[in-house]
Amino acid sequence: MCCLQDEVSDLVGAAASVLGCSTPVNSGPQHIVVQAAFAAFTKWVEHGVAPASPPRFTFSSSTPPTLALDAHGNVIGGVRTPAVDVPVSTLTGVPAPGANAICSLFGQTLAFSPSTLVSLYQTKSNYLARYTASLNKAIKGGYVLAADRSALLAQAEAVQFPS
Repeated sequence: MCCLQDEVSDLVGAAASVLGCSTPVNSGPQHIVVQAAFAAFTKWVEHGVAPASPPRFTFSSSTPPTLALDAHGNVIGGVRTPAVDVPVSTLTGVPAPGANAICSLFGQTLAFSPSTLVSLYQTKSNYLARYTASLNKAIKGGYVLAADRSALLAQAEAVQFPS
């Protein structure tokens, strides 16, 4: 299954282990996307180059407003990172049922089963190839900095596939 605890630690620091959450908090690379956004904003201000504009979120309902989800439970639209386009888990801002106030702020990560990973990617090498292609696209699009490439690839390498 997915091993993104380092990313969660990056997001909430040492508090990740003491939050008391019933499920792992959302391990999506928000901090990496924010860093890329700040870099794009600086480039816009200093050089007049407007940042990329991601596709809008898709809604499945307007009353009440409800984000549309893909087959894996991840939102459709917005900034696309490999964590969403080549998923090993569902990343959601929706808190786990019964989550305490702190945990509800972070949403949750619901790791896919080993059989789901195999059905999606067959092998770890296929997963890594798709992940790398998605990462290259996110970097080219300006949603991830090239400087974060090796750290994200290391996280993808840490994903455990069944033998």
